[in-house]
Amino acid sequence: PPVGQGLEFGAIQTERNWQANVDVAVVSGTIVNKTNYAIAVPHIQVILSGSSTGVPLKDLVVAPQQLEIAGGENFRFSARVENPPQLARWIDITFTNPPAISNDDMPASPFGH
Repeated sequence: PPVGQGLEFGAIQTERNWQANVDVAVVSGTIVNKTNYAIAVPHIQVILSGSSTGVPLKDLVVAPQQLEIAGGENFRFSARVENPPQLARWIDITFTNPPAISNDDMPASPFGH
């Protein structure tokens, strides 16, 4: 099944402001479980672009603040993007899988392999 099947975003709000001398874009809202059974909450991908049909300028994948949501329930989420591109005028969000860990992100083997 598609990532996030049975879940929907609701009451989405975006804002852009300065926090501790850092330009920050914040997207927040609710995640709603439209089913009658518990669902694991996937990661959330935040995509910033210059327009609704434009090329993505920056994207960020964030872990959910809650790992599971009961049927018919909802909870609030929030994601911050520090130093968003100046041309970013549009924020899109979607459910996604956790980012893959590349070999470059793996710690060095203690055995020198």
